[in-house]
Amino acid sequence: MKEPNNLSGIYFRYYNAESCHWENWCFEDLPKEKQEEYLKDTSVEWLKSMVLALANSRKTIGDEFEIKAD
Repeated sequence: MKEPNNLSGIYFRYYNAESCHWENWCFEDLPKEKQEEYLKDTSVEWLKSMVLALANSRKTIGDEFEIKAD
C-alpha cells in the first residue's frame, strides 16, 4: 500500500496490517472496504458534516495550488 496523503484532515483509527499498528488515517486514504464500513451506520447529519469537510479541504487545496478542472 502506498503512503497516505492525509489531505482532508478527517482522521479515523485504522489497523495497518503492513505495520501491525493502529494509525490515524484520513478517510480518503483508507481502503474502500474500510470507508464503506465507517459509513455503514452513520446519521445524515454526520454524513453531511463529512461531505462539507471534504469539500472544504478540496477547495483549500485547489485554491492553494491553483488547480482547476476545465
